[in-house]
Amino acid sequence: MIGPSFGDIFFENCFKNGVLALVLPPAAAAAIRRQLQERPGATISVDLEGQTLTAPDGSLHRFEVDPFRKQALLRGQDEIALTLEYERAILAHESRRAAEMPWLT
Repeated sequence: MIGPSFGDIFFENCFKNGVLALVLPPAAAAAIRRQLQERPGATISVDLEGQTLTAPDGSLHRFEVDPFRKQALLRGQDEIALTLEYERAILAHESRRAAEMPWLT
């Protein structure tokens, strides 16, 4: 998704669903939209790692993205997958807590 701004909930949901919500200055977003309308079939290229977008006319636009979200997108990882990376540590903690505080289980 490319735009000059996004609503907070939509913006958050994009990343939760593995979609890059790319915010560009209004003039840049309008220029890209115009280029795509004038040249049906034209393409844009997004380099997430380099944080650049190449418009149909070849112009380069830099964009910002939160480092945590960037890594999640590059890894194809959602919040559940991230949590599962800590599964062993979570299980160890739960076992330790059950042994130390059996009245909680």
